[in-house]
Formats: sequence, C-alpha cells, structure tokens
Amino acid sequence: MTAARDAPHLQASPPATRTARLRTVLLLLLVVALAPALATAVFAIWKSGNAHREASTMRLADTTRTLAQSIEGDLANRAALLQTMARGLEGGGIALEQARRWVDSNGADQGRLVVSAAREAGAGQPPTVHSDELPHAVVRDALERKGVVLSNLFTRPGHSAPEVALSLALKASRQEQAVLSLVLPAEHLIQLAPQRSRNDDSLLIAVTDGNGLLVARSRDTERFVGRPVPSWARLKALNAPRGQFQAVTAEGGSVILTFETLASTPDWVVVIGEPVSVFDRGWQQPLVQLATGSALGLLAALLAALWIARSITRPARALARNALAVAQAGGEAAPPAREAPATASAITEFESMRVSIEAAQAALHERAEAERRNAQALAMSELRFRTLALTGAVVLWRATPQGEMLAADGWELLTGEPDAQALGDLWRSRLHPDDPPVIDALKTTVSQGARQVDAEFRIAGKDGQWVWVRMRGAAVPVPGGGVQEWVGVLEDVSERHRAQARIVHMALHDALTGLPNRVEFRNRLEAAIRRAARGDPGAVLYIDLDRFKEVNDTLGHPIGDALLRAVTERLGSLLREHDTVARLAGDEFAIVQSHVRQPSDAADLATRVVQALSAPYVLGDHQVTIGASVGIMLILDGSHDAEHLLKYADMALYKAKQEGRGRHSFFEPEMDQRMQARRRNELELRAALEQRDFGLSYQPLVNPIKRRVSGLAAALHWQHPERGQVPASEFSALLDELGLSGRMVEWMLQRVCEDMRRWPGCPKVAVDISAALPRHGAAVAGWVASALQDSGLAPGRLELEVDERALLAHPENANRALHACKALGVRLTMASIGSTHSGLGYLRRFPFDKVKIERAMLGEGEPGAHGDAIVRAMTVLCEELGIVVGADGIDTESQFAALQGGAHMEVQGALFGRPRAVDDLVSVFRGL
Repeated sequence: MTAARDAPHLQASPPATRTARLRTVLLLLLVVALAPALATAVFAIWKSGNAHREASTMRLADTTRTLAQSIEGDLANRAALLQTMARGLEGGGIALEQARRWVDSNGADQGRLVVSAAREAGAGQPPTVHSDELPHAVVRDALERKGVVLSNLFTRPGHSAPEVALSLALKASRQEQAVLSLVLPAEHLIQLAPQRSRNDDSLLIAVTDGNGLLVARSRDTERFVGRPVPSWARLKALNAPRGQFQAVTAEGGSVILTFETLASTPDWVVVIGEPVSVFDRGWQQPLVQLATGSALGLLAALLAALWIARSITRPARALARNALAVAQAGGEAAPPAREAPATASAITEFESMRVSIEAAQAALHERAEAERRNAQALAMSELRFRTLALTGAVVLWRATPQGEMLAADGWELLTGEPDAQALGDLWRSRLHPDDPPVIDALKTTVSQGARQVDAEFRIAGKDGQWVWVRMRGAAVPVPGGGVQEWVGVLEDVSERHRAQARIVHMALHDALTGLPNRVEFRNRLEAAIRRAARGDPGAVLYIDLDRFKEVNDTLGHPIGDALLRAVTERLGSLLREHDTVARLAGDEFAIVQSHVRQPSDAADLATRVVQALSAPYVLGDHQVTIGASVGIMLILDGSHDAEHLLKYADMALYKAKQEGRGRHSFFEPEMDQRMQARRRNELELRAALEQRDFGLSYQPLVNPIKRRVSGLAAALHWQHPERGQVPASEFSALLDELGLSGRMVEWMLQRVCEDMRRWPGCPKVAVDISAALPRHGAAVAGWVASALQDSGLAPGRLELEVDERALLAHPENANRALHACKALGVRLTMASIGSTHSGLGYLRRFPFDKVKIERAMLGEGEPGAHGDAIVRAMTVLCEELGIVVGADGIDTESQFAALQGGAHMEVQGALFGRPRAVDDLVSVFRGL
C-alpha cells in the first residue's frame, strides 16, 4: 500500500522527449559517419569537372592540329608537283608553255605558272627583279632560300582577288636567275568546307597568313578573305606555335579559339573557334549529370538512415513504455508479451545501424571509384579517336601490336570486298606482288620501337586496277607504358601518282610527236650498250630531214608540225618491237636498232627510212616532198659510251650530206680524225681571235690604161705559230660556221682605217665584208661608221666589197645594209659577178660603184672567144651605168691585154704585185 501511494511522486522524463533525443543523437552519428563519404564525392565531382574541361580543350586543339596537318600535306603535294615541273624545265624535257597548258587543263584550282627573271646587281645589292606578276620581295625570297617557298597574300595591280604563290628558284645562268612560281587565288589554295548555316553554335574555321590576313574561312568566305583577323595582336603576343584563348569574332560572338602554326610556311596559322556557350556546355553537362547522380545517391542514403533511425527508435519507445509501465506498476504487473524483447532488440538495432552506415560509406566509395574508372576509359577512348583523326579518313584500321588487323572500316568501298576480308592477315592477299617488302620493312620498323608508320604501296581495287594507297598509323599507348593497339588510315593517293607520272612523261618525251626526247633516248641507248656488252650488238641511226626548213619557211609552222607528225608515223611503221625512235631536235631523229647481226641489217633499215621519208606527203591542201639522210654507227661491244656513239653517228650523217643527201653512210675512224682536226682548228681559231693573231696584207689596184696604182685591196691572213701565214680562203668557212665572221669583219674595218691614216697618198682601200652580211647585215653600217669616226678617215677612201653569193641569203636585209653604208659616203663593190644567174639584176637593186668579174671567167690563160665577149659586154654595160669594172687574178700579160678597152676599170693580180705587209708598201705609193 505504501509503494502504491508513492508511485505518482516518481520524477520520470516523458517518452516523447527521450525518443527525440535518441533520434538527434542517431542523426549526429549518421552525419559524422557520412562526412568522409560526402567529402570524397565532392572532391570526385571537382576532379571530374576539371578532367572534362581539359578533355573539351584537347578535343578542340586536336581538331585544329588535324586540320593543320591536312593543309600541310596538301601544300607539300603542290610543292612536289612544282619541283617536278622545275626539274623538267631545267633538264630541257618540258617547255614552259607545255607546263602551262598542262596546269590549265587540270582546272582553275591548279593556278597559273609564272616565270620571273632576276639579274645580279652590284656587290652587297639585292638582285634586280623583272616581274609584273609577283611582288619583287616574293621573287627575292625564293632566290635566297632553298626549296619551295610559300608567300603571304598579295594582290596584283588592277585585280581585287588576293593571291598566293608557291615559288622555286631554277638553276641560274651566268648573270641571270629565274624563279618558277605557281600562283593561285587564296580560296583555291586552301578550300575549307563552307558553313552554310549561320547558327552561332557551329565551329568557325579560318587560316591566316604571316601578316594576319585571312586566307580561308568557313563562314562568309568571299566577304572576309584578305581582311585582317580581329584578334591577331593577341595571338602574336602569345609567341607560341599553338595554344588557345578567348576572343570575339568579326560577327561579335564570343568564342574559344585554338590555333596551330603551319610548318614550312611564313607563320601561317590555322584557327578554330567554338562559341563559349557551346564549349562550356560540352564540359558542364557531364559534370551536372555526375553531381545529380551523386546527390541522388546521398539522398537515398539519408532516406535509408531515417528509416533505420525510426526502426531503432521504435523498440526504444517500447522500452520506455515498458519502463514506465514497470514504474507505474511497481513491479506487480509483467510487461506485455509483444514488448518483452524490446531491450534485447535495441542492441541489434544499433548494430544494424552501424553496419548500414559502413555499407553506405562503402557504397559511396565504390561509386567514386567507378566514376574514376569511367573517366579513365573515356580518356582512353578519346585518345584512340584523336589518333585516328590525325591520320585522315579513307579506310580506318585498328591492329594489334603484332600486326593483325582488328578492324578496317571502308575496306569494301576501296576493294569491293567486305570489311571482314581485311581482318587478320587476309588483307595482304590484295597486295601487289612487288610490294610485300614494303610491309615487311614496316614490321621491322615497329619491332625496333617506332611509334608511327608511313608507307605507300599498291592494292587491288574494286575495278581490278592497282590502287596506290598511303598507310599512316600511330601506336596507342596505355597509361602504364607499352602499346595497347595501333590505329591509322589507308588513303588513296593514286591521283598524285598519276600526276607525277604525267610530269615524268612530259620530261622524257617530245610534246609534238610523243616520241622519246634526247634525255630518254640516251637512257635507251645506254641500255643498248649494256646489251652489246653481253653479246647482243645494235646500231644507232642518226636521221636528218632534207629540205624541211624550206617547207617550214614557205608553208608555215602548222604544216611543218604536221609534217613532223607524219614522219613519226612512217618511222614507227618501220621499226620492230625492241627498236626505239626519238626526236632529238627540230628535224633530227634517231633510232636505236636492236639485234643487229650484220652491218647490212642497219644498212637495210637506213635504206627503208630514206625511201619511206622521201615519198610525197599530203598535208591538208598541200603536197610536200622532202628527203632524208642517215648516219650509222654500230654498237658492237659496249666499248663506247652514249655520247660518243651519237657523235660518231652525227659524223656519218655529215658525210652522207656531203655526198649528196638522200643516202646513208657508216661511221669510219677517219671521220673522227678529221673532226678532231677540225676541233683543233676551231680552238686555235678562237684563241687567235682573242689574241689578235691575224694580219692584213695589201695588193695594188691598177688602172689598166695608165698602169698606175689607184688603190689597195686588203687581204686577211692568219699568222699561225706552226703553219705560218694561212690565207683567209682556208679558214673563212670555219669562221662562218662558228659565227665569228662578224667580229672578224669589224676588226678588219678598224684595222684598215687605222692603217690608211699612215698613207695619206693612198686614194682608197677595198675591204671584203661578204662574210658578215648574211648574219650581221644590220650591224655592218654601225661598224663602218665607228671605224671612220675613230680614225677620222674620209668615207670616200673606204671601199666595201660584197660577194654576189652573199646577197642570195637575205636580199632584203642586204639591200637595207648596203644602202645604209652608201649613205655614209663609202664606195660599194660587187665581187664575183657572173657566179650566179641573177648577178646583173643586182646592179639595178643595189647602189654599187664597182663590180668585179668572176675569176673563173678569165681562165688560166687567155679568156677565149666567149670569155672575151662576156668581159667586153660587161665593160660596155658598166660604162653605160657609170660603174667601174674590176678583175682579180690578173697574173699574165695575155689576161691583162684582154681586159684593156675601158677607162673605167681596175685590176689586180700577181702581174702588178702580190699582197704585201704594211711596212712593204712604200714602193707602191711612189707610183701614185
């Protein structure tokens, strides 16, 4: 009874308060337990955000680098084509107009060829450039640097479109240099895919030159090409070959720019810009997803913790109620059966809570670890595809480090076979039979530690033709070192090989006839020499067309070209499979004949050539007949090189022409001896001309009536150190062949005028200028004027002799030259009249003061009845015209007696004195 009365006085906390306290404690314990996991999640999200931003930056930079390498490859291909053309021009295989026509035939994007000239200036001065097509700085830059040089943008006067030039210096001559340039409009050199959409979210791609001017742009190309880049100063301030920064476009949009400087250019730059909003969205979106996932995980953990806390507090409340019931009952009543295990279950609940917290922490840790693995896998994937992007895209392939193909996307488009047929080593079944060593060399390179491969070989295409492909690839590394796999591309480069083959063909073949040219003919001749050394003799036939120049001059070059093509067809029909015909020069052809067992084999072919080429040709409305001469040199044992064989065949051709043309002739050793002697004479003659080893002797001119000296005739001789005094008749022909007759006549005029200053009593001196008139007619009057001015001699004391045959070559030019000389006041004489049928006609056309009768008309003794009549008729005619009659070679009294009969006559010959040196003329002047 006492306990029952005291029970209402016990001080106990309400059950709700005790439950709230327990819940608070449990929540605090849960927060402390989850704090490390929460910190780990936040750190993982922060690191993942940085990784995604770096990945976005690398993606944009890799795209820029890929585009830069593609542009560099295109520029390298154009440079290779330009170098090939330059070698063809320097070797003489390609004419400039041929190269230009080939470039024009390939489309406007190939540009145009320009050749610029430059002449050396003084010491320390840059060369003087002569070019209206290119800036002079571009030409000088190409001359100073080796290899192909790319210019910056420039604009020609009178043109608005900016252009770019690829330039290459050609081999220089003595004082003049040349530069070959391929000039293209800027939009044709680098062609970017046009961006038709004006959506601000798209990439902006541009290429600038070294001055910050736009070369190409993917958006509004025609509007912006040639204009300066807005952010050029900021880009140059970075002073780095590549990088990225934030800038504003010309349209006003904010972008992230990545740039890459192009190699082998004057600081050209490839720029790719991505709008800032698109760039941020690219790396922020994965971060938002990661944060959302982590938040959902934490929320799930907190909900679970609340559920666990509630589960823990339920038995605690039951325990409190039991304790309260016990306190209120005072131990008399037992607790209800369903709440009896409350005390025992409380320990289990707390243990379960601890295990749950640890499980939640472990789950969060596992989630963070999974995110790290996912980020690493994503980075590896991006590295793989970035490596693929660097190689281009035709056939994308993946292979093991051992060389087995894992994938070949695009193989079917290239070969017509399914992509699966390229896996493993199956792709090698399409390889050209000559190209397996290329693949073996690649494997050797890889086994030696190379991380990149680059090779070209042929595979069978889907049309059955061999396709040239370029295999490029790179090793994909794994984080711990080593190589996980190889990735790369097969690129079709057949068009480049075909273009190079066309250029090589142009360099080795004649553009008009399609025959091998001199360079290729030498190669074929050297092959024949090697065969002869092995016991298979051959022959060289040197062919020259007779009267071809007449056809070309009278009917024009188009008919001449058609004639050469017809000659080519006839020669081709005469040859066997292993023989070769080539065009060496204008109307010169050559044949390499194989399997020549007897000299008669070569003679038979030469006979057929002469007969075939001499048959009439029908060319349009014209019927043409020409001839041919052939020189033959046998290739017996390989002891002679190509140069000597061709030279000997040329000597034999020269003999065939001398013997009357329209025939063939074999080379004989005596021909070489004669040519060597001629070569020695040529060298000696050139040296004599430089050292002035020539002299003049003078023969009196006599009036036949008074027998008094009326002047002198100059005679040229060569004072040879071994042969003594050599008359001009023995070397004048060689002098004319060497093109030195003009220099000799100029020297003779100066020397004669100087000598005449010492003979004031001599009325005149005659100088023969016939040798210079055909080639140098326009310059003769200038030489005469200069000689008269330097000596102060009166023009009337100088008489110029012109052989009648010298007037036949170019009558119009000779007419102008002689009239110009006559205007100076000098006398003119036509020598050897009577040597042609048109001699008398020249007396009307040319202003001659004197004519000299051909020596053959005088004979060795007396002229005879007919000769006497001709001489008398000539004398009468000249007296009527007021022209003096002259005669040379009067050696006997009978010849002199036959000529007497006119007052207007002058004669010369041994009868009146032989040619004398200058110092021996004193006695001659006593008779004046």
